[in-house]
Amino acid sequence: MNVDKACGQEKFQTPDECFSKDTSENHNDWKMLSTQPSPDANEDEVMDLVDDVPGAFEAAAAREVQIGGFGACGAEDGHHIVQFKSEPHALEADPEDVEGVDLIAAASMIWEAVCWNPIKRAKRWCTPPPHTTPHRLFCLRHVVAAAVAMETPSNMAWLPSRRDKAHILSLNPMRAHEQCHVQIFMLNSKE
Repeated sequence: MNVDKACGQEKFQTPDECFSKDTSENHNDWKMLSTQPSPDANEDEVMDLVDDVPGAFEAAAAREVQIGGFGACGAEDGHHIVQFKSEPHALEADPEDVEGVDLIAAASMIWEAVCWNPIKRAKRWCTPPPHTTPHRLFCLRHVVAAAVAMETPSNMAWLPSRRDKAHILSLNPMRAHEQCHVQIFMLNSKE
C-alpha cells in the first residue's frame, strides 16, 4: 500500500465535526505504516507467521473463556451475547455430521454456548434463553470479545421505562458493561 496515497484519501482524514472529539482526542487519527521485506527475509518463515495469526487469536480467546461467563460472537447482523457452556476444544467430528454447524473446519477450536435474547429498544440489554434452549456450537475464531462483563439492573444500570418492564425484570435481564460494549463495537464493524 502506498502510504502517502492512503493518507490523502478522504476516508482516512480526521473528521472536523466528530461528536466524540472531546473524549477521543487524537485517538481517532489514522496511523499509517509502511513496511518493506528485509533483504535476508525467509519468505517461508513469513508465510508461516501469517498462517499462525488466526491460531494466535483463537489461543488468546480460549484463555479468556470461562464456563458460565459471557462473550460476544460475530454474526451477519452484528454480534450476539453468548454464555459459555463448555471449555474451548477441537472439533473432532466431521462438521457436516454436527447439527447446527456451518462453515467450521474439522479441528477448529469450538465451544458450546447459548445466545442471550436482545431486548428491543433497550441498548445493551438482553435476557437469558429458556432453560430448554439447546447449546449451540460456535467457532472460536468468530469470538469478538471473550470476556464481556455483564450488569444486572440497579441504580447504576437501569432498564429504560417501558410498558413491559415488570415482565422483563422477571426474566433476569443483564446488560453488557459500557466498556465491553465499546470494545465489541470497535472490533465488530457490522454493528
